[in-house]
Formats: sequence, C-alpha cells, structure tokens
Amino acid sequence: MKKLSLGESITGTCMNRCLVVVSRNTSIARMQVHRVMGAVEGIAYEWRGADDWHNVLFTGEADIAVCEAGHLLYPLADGLIVAALLKASQSSQKNLAVVCRSDCADLRGLFYHSDIRNSYGKVWLVGAGPGSADLITLRAIRALAQADVLYYDDLLDPSVRAYCPGEQVHVGKRKGRISHSQDSINEMLYRSVSEGKTVVRLKGGDPSIFGRAGEELDYLRRRWIAVEIVPGVTSASAASAAGLFSLTQRRISRSVTFLSGHSLDDVPHSPDKKTFVYYMAASKLEEVAHNLIREGVPSETPIVLVSNAGAWNEASVYSTVGTMSAIVAQPPALLIVGNVAACASIEKKALFTGIDPDSVKIKEPVVHQPLIMPVSKSETMLSYKTAEPRPTPLDLSYFAAVIFSSPETVDAFEEVYGNLPDRLLCYAFDSATREALRRYKVSPWRIVPCPIRGKFTDGVNRVA
Repeated sequence: MKKLSLGESITGTCMNRCLVVVSRNTSIARMQVHRVMGAVEGIAYEWRGADDWHNVLFTGEADIAVCEAGHLLYPLADGLIVAALLKASQSSQKNLAVVCRSDCADLRGLFYHSDIRNSYGKVWLVGAGPGSADLITLRAIRALAQADVLYYDDLLDPSVRAYCPGEQVHVGKRKGRISHSQDSINEMLYRSVSEGKTVVRLKGGDPSIFGRAGEELDYLRRRWIAVEIVPGVTSASAASAAGLFSLTQRRISRSVTFLSGHSLDDVPHSPDKKTFVYYMAASKLEEVAHNLIREGVPSETPIVLVSNAGAWNEASVYSTVGTMSAIVAQPPALLIVGNVAACASIEKKALFTGIDPDSVKIKEPVVHQPLIMPVSKSETMLSYKTAEPRPTPLDLSYFAAVIFSSPETVDAFEEVYGNLPDRLLCYAFDSATREALRRYKVSPWRIVPCPIRGKFTDGVNRVA
C-alpha cells in the first residue's frame, strides 16, 4: 500500500492528538486497522476495549469503533456512520465495519481508500406507477437510464423498459405460476450490486406500498449496500383519478387505509400490525398521541416525524407514541406511527455543484445545485464561471459531502458559500480539482476521489 503523507495538521477529531480506537474483537481488528493506519505517515493511535462503543463515540472518549459488520444493527444510532467496510484478511474471518460519528469527515476520508464498498454498485428500488407508461416519474427514468441490470416485475407497461440500456431480467411473481422466490430475488440484487453494477429493481405502482420493498431494503441495508427508493404513483391514486373521485374529502372521508387482499387471515386491524400516517399533524402531536393510546396503540410504539419529505432538506425525528408530544415540529411534516417507523433512516446527502449529476457514482443520495455555467468552448474543453444569478446557499447541515467536478466549482463554492465546514467530506473528480481544494486550505484527509461514469481525462472533455 502506498504511503500517504500527512502534509498538514488535519482538522476535526484528529487534530494534534492520538486517535482512540475501540473494539471487542481486538486481535482481528488490530490487524485490519493497522494495515490502514500503517499506510499513513503522521497518524498515531491507541487501542482500547469497549462493550458500549456507541456511548464512547458520542462522548468523544473514542474516535473509531471496529466490529464485525454482521453484528451491526441497521439503522445505526442517529449521528453515527459506517466509514468503511474492511475486507477480512482470511476466509474464515468476517468483514469488519469501521464506525465513527457522521460529522468526522477526516476519519471518513482516512478510511475511504480501504472501503470495499467502493467496488460495489448501488441499488435503486423504483416505482413505475400503475398501468399507463406516462405515469412514470422523471426520477425513475433517470434511474433506469443508469442501470447496468434491471430486475422487473409483472403488471408493467413493457415500454418503460426501453429507458434501460442494460441487461433486463424478469422476476415477476403471479398467482398460480412458477416464479422467483423473494429470497432468490434478494440474492440476485446483492450479487449484481457486489459485482459493481448499478441495479434497478422496477415495480408497479409505489414500491413502498405492498411492493415488498421493505424486505429487499432490509436484506441489502444489513449488508451495508447503498440503496435509494424512487416513489411511484400508487394504484389507489390512479383508481381515484380514473373514477373522478377523491380518496379523502371533507365531511365524507377523513382517512385512507391500505390493506392487502393476500393476507386476509392476518389481523390487519391489530395495532402492532398497522401503520398510521398523519398529514398536517405537526401542531396536533399531543392530541394524536392521546387518540392512539385510547385506540389501544402501546405507548412504546415507534414514530417518525418527517419534515419536507422528498425535498433536499428532508429530515426526521424519532420518538414513541408516549413521548412524541414533546417534539417541537415545524410544518410541513408527516407523522408515521407503527413498528415500521423503527426502520426509518433519512441519510444525509451529497451536494453536487457541477452540471451533470448523472455522471456521479457515490453511496450518498445526490442533490443537484449547479454553481457554474459555461462561458466558452474549445475543441478540448469548456470554460466555466459562477452561475448568474448567483445561487441561493442551501443549509449545509443537511449534507454529509460536497461533490466538486472541476476547479471552477471549487471557486464558485467559495464565492457562494464561503469556507467549507470541517464536517463535510469533499469528493473531487480529478487532480486539478483536488489541488484547488487544497489551495482553500481543505484538509487532505477530507478530499477523496469521486467515482464517475464513463471515461474522463484530467483537463480534457471534463464533465463539469
């Protein structure tokens, strides 16, 4: 492994002190972490055992926790992140997960090059909408256009598959016909993504409403695979539109319950098997909690309050029915009550500042805010300047990273945002962009290469 030079004092948790690493399985973990640390000049660290490593990370008593990846429960506690998966040194050993606080960009950058997930692809669980092909969303079309392999269901308009240039595999399940089991579909998705492919699992309607997305998502996320869900128009909405009636209407219908006809022997009305979704409930949390408990919902039932769902600044607050009245919520907010809320995890996103967001292949969800615009073109490359009118700065607390596609995007970021917060990781397309970030005194550990689609050469035909 190539020796890396510290170059300058790194910021954040690593500054001018020894890193503290905690682990239960010290013998195997020491070997793996030493391979990373030993490749870096100027990094000192000490090893400690710890059973409750969550607390020592949050309190700052430790910087890094190392454990077997299979022992981690998803989702992690809010504020923690898997910085890397380290490949087992022997076939009899398990891969290790390196965990740190999500605001420690230097530590995430330090382990970036050792993360075996860099060779993985990404899975998109996509809803195609019901029936007509023109009900598919623009985001779904963009995901299909990037797919190396498409696993698709029955009950889809065949024409939507034309958006996918990659391999196409039918995995539909119909009653009374031989079909793939859910376990085999899960394994196919995992096998393809671990081979580095961008995978789209295409479903009719919305994948999160009776689309088995929960099972596929759980299988993949427990293996720390990057997954995004693209919502679709659900068939209930299409049916009400076709019939020219509204599913909710004042003085007629105040709520909608979605039930599956395939599980009539189950007890859908049991509180522990039901999901309640409340629109426009931010100012009524205490009243909602009282009504739920009166209806027999246990006070320890998980809830998640999602603000600005689907927007760049979407965020979530987790609580229980018994304690949610203490939440101070700002509308617009959506309240979700039920055991499924315990699985919720809204990940921080990466801000892409260039022109073409589809050129990026990273684990984080990407939000596009172009900060540059082309001003001239030669035979080999375009020239750029800061976009006019100057973009309005977004709240960077919603982001885990910023993606820079060229030196011009670095200059434009400085003009629009000022200094880059220390907690943000910096993805850079090429060496010229990395050098531009260093000129603005960005710690070298926070600068990591950005995987991109297609072949790009430094300075020639640069995709900004």
